[in-house]
Amino acid sequence: MVMLGGSYIVEMSTTTCPGQNDEFTFDTAAGTLGFRTGAESAPLTVEVLAQLPDGSMRLALLATTTSSIGRESVHFNQDCSTLTFTHRGPAATYLLVLGSVGSDGRVATFYSGMEQVEDGYTIGYTPLDWSSLNGVKVTTEGPLTTRILAPRGLPGFTC
Repeated sequence: MVMLGGSYIVEMSTTTCPGQNDEFTFDTAAGTLGFRTGAESAPLTVEVLAQLPDGSMRLALLATTTSSIGRESVHFNQDCSTLTFTHRGPAATYLLVLGSVGSDGRVATFYSGMEQVEDGYTIGYTPLDWSSLNGVKVTTEGPLTTRILAPRGLPGFTC
């Protein structure tokens, strides 16, 4: 499913079945996607693409598992400097890929590796520099913690 709104494009991918009641919300002004599955458990991939006033673009891809007793929410803040992920439901693993294309065409990517999220946690990812994505400040509210995460190599990819 692809949704458009303002300067955002959001794509969501999951598994569903006939008669299953899945719920999604999309705030077009804020580029916020919310999702709850009707299944006991379902894979979920969300991509959010934002275009900034200078023509540069920011991309976030989040892959996780969600459940019928949970809810996932993903969005960029107003100036697109931070991506926020909120998880409700049983603990789950996830991975995050951030990307940027500068107004000069320069491309940068960041891969988090597999991370763990607990019920009720909100995690903010703020790159130290979007043009290089060589480190990301990770702020977790669940208990409150802050750390700097260095990019990890993509599995099976070498230069």
